[in-house]
Amino acid sequence: MHPEIDFIGMERYASVLMKALQGVDRDGVDRQNLRFLCMDAAALTEVFGPGEVGKIYLNFPDPWPKKRHAHRRLTSGAFLDRFAAVLGAAGGLELKTDNRELFAFSLENLGDKGWEIAMVTEDLHAWMDGRGGGQTTGSGGRWADGGTSSRNTKVGGAVGGRRADGGTCENVETEYEIKFARKGKPICKLVAFPPKLR
Repeated sequence: MHPEIDFIGMERYASVLMKALQGVDRDGVDRQNLRFLCMDAAALTEVFGPGEVGKIYLNFPDPWPKKRHAHRRLTSGAFLDRFAAVLGAAGGLELKTDNRELFAFSLENLGDKGWEIAMVTEDLHAWMDGRGGGQTTGSGGRWADGGTSSRNTKVGGAVGGRRADGGTCENVETEYEIKFARKGKPICKLVAFPPKLR
């Protein structure tokens, strides 16, 4: 969809990364702007310099449900600090998950770290369809500037919407997202920007 942007997929487990590579090959995806790294996100600042990353997507990360594993969650304070360190001037973070507990944990940590929440919804597909507009209703979402989104395009698994203020919201559906949505499970999504960008 965006040949002008370089994408890097990061996964710590080789077996999972292999599935991603097989999927790309199976689907005939042009890999000119796509690379993969087999590494732990804890080493992010060892690979990328300050401001080198344009955007970070966390698509259905492991929720690590046990409290003693909270530090492993990709939205724990230590990971948020790493993300802030490598994000560029306009860079933000997008999280999608079906796990409400992880979503609540993420919102709390982002707030504690001073991140600006630009968009949040607990039911992404309802929000994109225009069936919900409230931030905390459980079936809607909003942009921090008050704009809302409605679905207006769907091409190749990508859903795009336009905010009321003219901005756009693009949603590329992952395999997990499609699977969970078909089961009627709401998908939570947020977009946030680190405090240095305020």
